[in-house]
Amino acid sequence: LATKPRLVLMTSIGSFWGFSIGAYLGGRQSGLQYLAENAHKLPTTVQGWYFYHKTKNYRMMLGGVK
Repeated sequence: LATKPRLVLMTSIGSFWGFSIGAYLGGRQSGLQYLAENAHKLPTTVQGWYFYHKTKNYRMMLGGVK
């Protein structure tokens, strides 16, 4: 490969992997933080668990992108 296409390719691959790993680690950290913040009031009903996981997943996605 010539220099310019190789540079573009490697930059793109590096950016993709950097974003992917950062999003994964950020989402995992946000999930653990949400658990720590709500460990004292875990839900007891099926509906409560549904909304707990729904909110946790939303916070994990937001934390992964942030």
